[in-house]
Amino acid sequence: MDRHDNKHTRRLVVTLSTIAAMALLLGAFIVVWLVPRGPEVGNASGGGGGAGGAGSSQQQAGTAGISGAGGTPAYTTNYSQSGAPDMIPYRAPITDQPGISVNGTGVVSASPDMLNLQVGVQTQRDSLQAAQSEASDKMNAVMEQLKNAGVDEKDISTAQYSVEPVMVYRDNQPPVVTGFRVTNIVSVKLRDITRAGKLIDDLVKSGANTVYGLSFGFSDPAALMRQARERAMQDARAKAEQLASLGGVTLGTPIMITEGITSTPPPVIPMAAAGSARDAASASPIQPGQQEVRVEVQVLYSIR
Repeated sequence: MDRHDNKHTRRLVVTLSTIAAMALLLGAFIVVWLVPRGPEVGNASGGGGGAGGAGSSQQQAGTAGISGAGGTPAYTTNYSQSGAPDMIPYRAPITDQPGISVNGTGVVSASPDMLNLQVGVQTQRDSLQAAQSEASDKMNAVMEQLKNAGVDEKDISTAQYSVEPVMVYRDNQPPVVTGFRVTNIVSVKLRDITRAGKLIDDLVKSGANTVYGLSFGFSDPAALMRQARERAMQDARAKAEQLASLGGVTLGTPIMITEGITSTPPPVIPMAAAGSARDAASASPIQPGQQEVRVEVQVLYSIR
């Protein structure tokens, strides 16, 4: 009986030992499986040794950052497959970099060399056919006058053509059509301002009874813009140098430039419908004066 109990006890111990061993193996497997895995490592060999021994050592592949003053990364290091580090300078965003931001203004004044105006005829007759016929005759005379003045066809374009009934409204009665009105207007570019006054008078004599929207401009505004842009940058530089001197820093190069163009609108000379022609001996006075072309820039300079 004792011998049988001892045998049973030994079997029980072996069984429990086996179960405990399997539990330990399973626990170790779970621990290894759940532990976060780091980046892959590669071998980088090197000769010589300092503290900790010499020989080959393992380095993590990927990107390592080196901080400068205040914990700001000074540069990053990329490791290639061969293990050689590739230094890439770190640059902070422009908005985070120390600098001086200024606005610069450039203005160029010049005399306009081009005139724009709208000229045409407006007729009103009892019948539509009569209104159209009169408007056509007068407009042909206007176009002939423009041609004789040397205005190129490419500088003449139709701005408005309309036909509308003339209505009379009476109390408690439906409207009554009493006639028709025809309007024909063209936009004209005149490239010789000295002839503008005489041309307007001749157009009125030929039948034009509507002249308005007279304004001045430049045939080559791009050249004036370039000059204004140069002056704007010079103005910005002068302001930034003064601020840097007052702040005790050294002005660097521009790291951001933004341009905003604001050109002074050309003056418009309103002209009422011309019903009376001037004396042929005196032309209508047209004075272009001078206009300003303005350019605004915002420049951010680095400082050292």
